[in-house]
Amino acid sequence: MARKRMFDTEIVDTDDFLDMPSSTQNLYFHYGMRADDDGFVSSPKKIMNLVKATIDDLKLLITKGYLISFSNVIVIRHWKLNNYIRKDRYRPTIYFKELSQLWCDENEIYFLESEKKKGLVYHLATIGIPGGIPSIDKYSIDSNSNIYNIIEQEFGRPISPMECEIINTWDYPIDVIKLAIKEAVSSNNCAIKYIDRIIFNWKKKNIKSVADAEKSIADFRENKKKGNSLPDIAAAGANYYQQL
Repeated sequence: MARKRMFDTEIVDTDDFLDMPSSTQNLYFHYGMRADDDGFVSSPKKIMNLVKATIDDLKLLITKGYLISFSNVIVIRHWKLNNYIRKDRYRPTIYFKELSQLWCDENEIYFLESEKKKGLVYHLATIGIPGGIPSIDKYSIDSNSNIYNIIEQEFGRPISPMECEIINTWDYPIDVIKLAIKEAVSSNNCAIKYIDRIIFNWKKKNIKSVADAEKSIADFRENKKKGNSLPDIAAAGANYYQQL
C-alpha cells in the first residue's frame, strides 16, 4: 500500500470545509492519512477516539458529503481527487463489496448507486452536502433547496449518518418528497422513518406526482373527519413509527 497521502486545496480550502469545527477538519485529515489505496477507512470510530474527536464530528463529515458511510467502514468521497497512486504501488481495497456499490463522476468523485439514480453531482466550487448539489435533472435538487437542507431546517437538527442512508433510497421527485416532509411535520412526527413510511405508502398506491399526493392527503383527512378508517399516509406512518 502506498504510504504518502495528499489533500486537494479545491476541497480543503472551500468555505464549506473551513466553516466546519477544527476538530471535524482534523478528523478528515486523519482519515485521509489512514485510508487504504481506494479511500476506505476500516476503523473510523477508533481513529475518532484516537484524535479526540467526537461522534458529532464524524456525523458532520458524512452529512456534508465528505464521507460515505457503510455498515462498518467509511470511504472518503473525494479520495481520487485528493490522491494519485502509481499503479506499481497500488493495492486494492479489501472492501470490494462496498466498492462495487460506488461509481465515479467525471471528477473522480465517489457516489453511491442510489445517488446516481437521483442525478447528484458535486461542482468543485460547491463541494459538500448539503451546500454543493446543483440542479441537473427532474428532481431539481439545488444548493438552496436540496433535501438535506430542507429536512434539517424543518427538524431543527442535523441529520444522522443512518438517516442519510434512508434519504438516499428515496427515488422520488423532490417536490413529492417535500410534501411528505410537510405532512410529517404537520403531524408532529419529525422522524426520517416516519417520512420513509409515507413515501413507502405512496409508492404502493402508485402516487408519482404532487397532485396525486395532495389528493391522497385530502382524501385521508376527509375520511378522518367522517370517522372512516382509512390506512393511509399519516395514520399508517404513525402506527409504524410507534412500533419502532
